[in-house]
Amino acid sequence: MTMRDAVFLALRNNPDLISAELDRVTDKYALILARNQYMPHFTLGGIFTANSGTHATSTVSPISASIDQSPLGVTGSLSYDPTSGSMNLDVKKELWAGNSYVANMDPLWTAQENEIIAQMTYKDNIVDIIHKTTQAYRELALSKLSLVIERASLDSYLEQLKDAKLKLKLGRGTQFDVNQSKLNIATSKSNVVTDQQQIQTDRASLSEILGLDPAVKIHISDNIPLPHVHMVSLTKAIKMALTRSTAYRQAQITLKQAKRQLVINRNAAKPQLSYEATGTLGGNTPGPHVTNTITWGIPIDNVQNKYNIIAARITVIKDQQALTTVRNSVVSQTTLNYNALQKAQVSWGLANQTLALNEETVKQQTAQFQAGKINLFQLSTAKQTLTQTRNDLLTSKNSLWDDLEAFQTNIGTVLSSWNISLKPIHIKSVS
Repeated sequence: MTMRDAVFLALRNNPDLISAELDRVTDKYALILARNQYMPHFTLGGIFTANSGTHATSTVSPISASIDQSPLGVTGSLSYDPTSGSMNLDVKKELWAGNSYVANMDPLWTAQENEIIAQMTYKDNIVDIIHKTTQAYRELALSKLSLVIERASLDSYLEQLKDAKLKLKLGRGTQFDVNQSKLNIATSKSNVVTDQQQIQTDRASLSEILGLDPAVKIHISDNIPLPHVHMVSLTKAIKMALTRSTAYRQAQITLKQAKRQLVINRNAAKPQLSYEATGTLGGNTPGPHVTNTITWGIPIDNVQNKYNIIAARITVIKDQQALTTVRNSVVSQTTLNYNALQKAQVSWGLANQTLALNEETVKQQTAQFQAGKINLFQLSTAKQTLTQTRNDLLTSKNSLWDDLEAFQTNIGTVLSSWNISLKPIHIKSVS
């Protein structure tokens, strides 16, 4: 199983992501419900009655249509009674307080903004699963490579023990060299057991993320090539991060909603003036009958309205500060990740150079030991250094992966790096 196979298997089977997909269903219906509030609602019904010994009767209820919410604040209903043949119309319009396009559209705009955040949150969930999968996959591969390195070291120590015993017989070695070899072998065997146990732990962790039965034997590639790192300038990286950050977008939306609430509270403090027209046509009424009603009211020293306006102003100020804080945090984190990735790339290059130098050193000291120029302790120290260097190289590679994924998360390119795309958000207008 390649890392790519593991990622797509996790995206299909992971329980957390399946739960997030189900939440998206309710998220989308919340937007549909909000839009439906601005649509006409129709009602059609009737009654059918059948009693023993009598004729069955049926009655059709009045057919009605109503609008409960509209951008201009006009509400009304129209009903027709087939039995009496009468038609009733009722229309109401707020002319002052309540006559606010912002107030009338706020429920729909809020639902649209919630959908935007829900879409971005779902994307973050996918990115999180990808990171967990690649990290678990790399941890397992790292443990397997560590075991290979340790077994190679163990084989080398076993050969050293043979040489030490042979030299002791020939009078060219010491008992100290034999004891040192035995100590190295014991330590290496202990490390092999530890690595084997770690492999089982890492395999179980990967199975859990992939949504597989722990009993399933997972075979992965030992060699994981580093992905291509396409670096952009720090300025562009910050711009991308601000555009694709869920936290920053949420802060922007929160401020926008607070400003709308201030407009709504100010409008609510205005005098009340509403117009309502009720008309009846047909039935027992000889002609069209229309009733016009104007209702007005002037709030006098309404402390609650004043409080609502002040509270809304304070909320706007706080949300502006919060937006600045989030923006600074995104910029700071992106800068840190950018610098960390560059440093990790340099460390990776140095780790490879160090490994090449230590391998050459071990070759030279092995020849010197065979020639009797150095003792076994010096050669063992060089080989232990080589083993540590190989492990450091694996750690450096893993750190480079972590820094790369952190940077890609910041600038929002994780999904594109895996050729994964989500359906775009289709929202016509948001205030």
